[in-house]
Amino acid sequence: MDAPVKDLERIEALQQEGRQRLDAGQPAEALRAVEQALVLEPKNLRSLTLKADVLESLHKDDAAQQMRALVKQIKREQWQREVEAEVRGHHELMGEAIRHEKL
Repeated sequence: MDAPVKDLERIEALQQEGRQRLDAGQPAEALRAVEQALVLEPKNLRSLTLKADVLESLHKDDAAQQMRALVKQIKREQWQREVEAEVRGHHELMGEAIRHEKL
């Protein structure tokens, strides 16, 4: 479920803080900020990507790779849900049942 607007504003502020701290060479502080953002919304792609960047800067390459794999998986799942909704919406609008045909 989407986070309330107030949480989204807090998440964005924490992401901005995390990016600024990372850019300033303060990866430990950046990690704290991004972890706080992830508490509010654990599957936020921007936060997860930022965490991967922070982990790389801390030379935690395996953890960073795992984080990037998680981001890729979440994106794939979102895409699949969007495609399924599009297909279902099209068929419902046309009044047709969804059929699976063999090629």
